[in-house]
Amino acid sequence: MTGLEIGSYTLTTKLGEGGMGEVWIGEHKLLRRKAAVKLLLKELAENENIVARFINEAKATSQIHHPGIVKIFDFGQTADHTYMVMELLAGETLFARGRKVGKFPVADAIALTRQMAEALEAAHALKVVHRDLKPENVFLVSDESAPGGERVKILDFGIAKMLDAAMGAPKTRTGSVLGTPVYMSPEQCSAQPNIDHRSDIYALGCVFFQLLCGRPPFDLPGVGELLAAHVYSAPPAPSTLREGLSPSLDALVLRMLAKKPDDRFATMQEVVRALDAGEAQVEVPVAVQAAQRKLTPPAGIPIQRSDSAAQTLADSPRAGMVKPEAVAAPRVTLADPEPAPESPPRKEITTLGGATGERAPAPLPLPARRRSNSLVTMGVAFVLTAAIALGAFFVVGQSGSQTGSGSPAVTLAIDSTPPGAEVWHDRTRLGVTPYKVMQVPMAGDETFTLKKPGFADSVVSMPGDHDVTRAVTLTKAP
Repeated sequence: MTGLEIGSYTLTTKLGEGGMGEVWIGEHKLLRRKAAVKLLLKELAENENIVARFINEAKATSQIHHPGIVKIFDFGQTADHTYMVMELLAGETLFARGRKVGKFPVADAIALTRQMAEALEAAHALKVVHRDLKPENVFLVSDESAPGGERVKILDFGIAKMLDAAMGAPKTRTGSVLGTPVYMSPEQCSAQPNIDHRSDIYALGCVFFQLLCGRPPFDLPGVGELLAAHVYSAPPAPSTLREGLSPSLDALVLRMLAKKPDDRFATMQEVVRALDAGEAQVEVPVAVQAAQRKLTPPAGIPIQRSDSAAQTLADSPRAGMVKPEAVAAPRVTLADPEPAPESPPRKEITTLGGATGERAPAPLPLPARRRSNSLVTMGVAFVLTAAIALGAFFVVGQSGSQTGSGSPAVTLAIDSTPPGAEVWHDRTRLGVTPYKVMQVPMAGDETFTLKKPGFADSVVSMPGDHDVTRAVTLTKAP
């Protein structure tokens, strides 16, 4: 498509592609200014829900005027394309940086988290909740005016939720599980209504945890297991995975990762103040952690036990509260990074990469797990293995056939000829065909993409309110 005119821009160089579309460098026909042009795939442009989400991203992002949010220049639709024009960024994603450094120096992790919190506070002030914050959606660019000469840019508000109906933007559907499971809040994982800005605080806590520890709070192979862990399992204290972290830093992260929104920081401004104030004392009610330890998942839901954080709090000399040491204020200059672990990278995952078109590389290397020969560990491993075999995707409220609201769950099944095609949903790999997913009933269609080497991608739309099976014959790629 080199030379194709999209609005006021002429496409010159393809930056990348993913499950949703392509990103190109475009040059303004009169001003000669270069920008990133994001094109929605033609087959997806026929899906009203996806187009509405694409439009929502343009509207939500364009309203936020903050140096930490990517700028939107234009948006439109032609006879063949739905497109968005945004600033062209030079740098790398936080995800790519994390692959290089493993665990970030503590001062750098605090400084970057502070910038993300400030940018998200600007979005929250306009009643826009990102709902898909993750390292792949955070870009690092050179900026002499920023601390350390580097600024974060938050991308991809594609599933942002507008909290004010008067804004005129489409709201996301109640009951949909939208986001990236590794970083989703408990309320997102259980498809609760009325999700607000505190969901972003939880996601930022997950990202902060990963910057400090080189891995997210929950490291599980299955989507269903991840969703269940966010809802039912207490996260580990960062200091259990990295030596030298203060109890105060543990408390700050664990408060961001509280299961109940009311137990987290109330606003991103509070997060910034906690990161800034050298004398800050973050209190985490022991009752909150104790309640997390007592949480019991419904029958059939896998759970990862991690009580180290709760034990740290229970051992506190103060009854009822933890009042740890002060959090050190972040330095202005970035320290030399620690060497990354030498674990082999995982399989490459292709994403649209926001405005950059970057091909997201393998996830951060994860530390080896400790072995245990106890019967309890063997029992938990058996439950996890059984859950993986079931291929759980959405959290089911009761033994596999009922949702949390008591409504019957629905089953979506996809088969392909030839079999073995990867099944993707919102840039998340779910498994391979033949594939079956159980989910909460919801209005509208669910869209999946089948990918197999040597064959063209195939998009499958399935109604989300009743059981359905789709058989797809893949077309060989030219």
